[in-house]
Amino acid sequence: MTGTSEDAGRPRAPREPIRRPWVWIVTAVLIVGGVPWYWPPGTVHPLVLGVPLWALVSMAFTVALAAHLSHVCRTQWAMADEDEGEGGA
Repeated sequence: MTGTSEDAGRPRAPREPIRRPWVWIVTAVLIVGGVPWYWPPGTVHPLVLGVPLWALVSMAFTVALAAHLSHVCRTQWAMADEDEGEGGA
């Protein structure tokens, strides 16, 4: 358990997203989903505002991947010591 009195004396290990399986699973699903291998060859119809649907799906997966990786970097990665202040040099 985390956050108990037993953990009070031990220093916290740095947060590293590489050790969290859900980060890898979500990343893999977004990468595989963004490659239009599952669309039939030569698919250009239906068009949405003149753009093939597969291209819009690929762009949506790309945006979702960027959002996921941004979330991971901001919330799961210890970029600086938590004890350091916000001030710079």
